[in-house]
Amino acid sequence: MSEESSILDGENTLHSCPLIISGFEIKRRFFFALRLLGIGLGSAKKFCGIIDLPPPVAQKSYDAIVKNIHWGCSTVSTVLFRKAVMEEREALKKEGLNEIEFTVSGDGSWKKRGFASLIGLASLIGWYTGKILDVLVKSSSCKSCEYWEDKIGPAEYEEWKAEYDS
Repeated sequence: MSEESSILDGENTLHSCPLIISGFEIKRRFFFALRLLGIGLGSAKKFCGIIDLPPPVAQKSYDAIVKNIHWGCSTVSTVLFRKAVMEEREALKKEGLNEIEFTVSGDGSWKKRGFASLIGLASLIGWYTGKILDVLVKSSSCKSCEYWEDKIGPAEYEEWKAEYDS
């Protein structure tokens, strides 16, 4: 059998992007962009259906991708906030002030207008550098708590609760 006929008879795969650990970069980028737009897996499946593509991933894979994105964003934000704090300390030194006692400005916002929003955020801004030193996002609802609320009792719940509270 010639090489040409084996290619035509068999199935060959050509990866269009690098495989990083256990997932393809393109899927992570796709879901990162969708998460920035506030779109989840359900909408991604609908989008793929509209453009005549198969569903992008299963729920378990989606959860792993989102967890990976969260880890990456958390790591980058921690590094950037630490750098901003160091720059604020340097600015305080230049002003001849105690580098431990910060003067900050705070700001906050809600996802929706009025008093019905379930999600809000607050930020601390350095007085001398004008850089954001920290951000806190708060939510009145928790998807993990909603999932586990009717599963109270088993050992799995106790493991989740111990990890969640830490």
